[in-house]
Amino acid sequence: YTYTAGFGNASWLSGKSIRAITEDKQGGLWVAVSGEGLIRFDKVTCKFSEQYVLDETKNDPSNGLMSNHIKSIVVDEHNRLWLATDNGLTVFNPSTKTFYTYLPGADKSTGLPNPFVKALCFDRQGHLWIGTDGGLSKATLKNGRILAFESFYADGSKSTSNSNDLIKALLEDQAGNIWIASDFGLSIYDPETNFFFRWRHNPDDEQSIGSNYCRGLLQDKQG
Repeated sequence: YTYTAGFGNASWLSGKSIRAITEDKQGGLWVAVSGEGLIRFDKVTCKFSEQYVLDETKNDPSNGLMSNHIKSIVVDEHNRLWLATDNGLTVFNPSTKTFYTYLPGADKSTGLPNPFVKALCFDRQGHLWIGTDGGLSKATLKNGRILAFESFYADGSKSTSNSNDLIKALLEDQAGNIWIASDFGLSIYDPETNFFFRWRHNPDDEQSIGSNYCRGLLQDKQG
């Protein structure tokens, strides 16, 4: 592990910006603190027990974090952590303490659309949905590795495309639809029709969404 000054003390987190928190399948609490990498909080001792940060001497996608700025954390069925960072999509195995980072390739249609990853969610089929600053992607996984990316881009000429490529949040609803919050409206993707339906603010319509700048999503008990 790599620790910053004062790490582990109760006051260490004071004044710092928390970007994401999630619990793994073994009860471990993982915290993304802006500029401080990935941190594990021990609920038994009530102390921060592990910290992982970028090692600039390595800068290797298969060996450690590629960025200390993590926006979102999700956990897969094998207890691996998937991290949305500003330098790729990173998967971390807590058991082996190993990292691997996916970066955009030459072909945007078959790879990660953009290195600035902002949002993640798993759907009920086990696909990982990835929201970036340059489009939406659906990843097919097997044994903790991505087999293929399918990317979706906004197209102003098509009413059935996503609202915007600057994606801030993702959520799967009870019906299996994927909701997408972006810098220019709210969209919902229907996997059965492969269509997007979008909502944008209309100052002349009081029933429209209040703003096009959508930052988060949450589903209530009524769905």
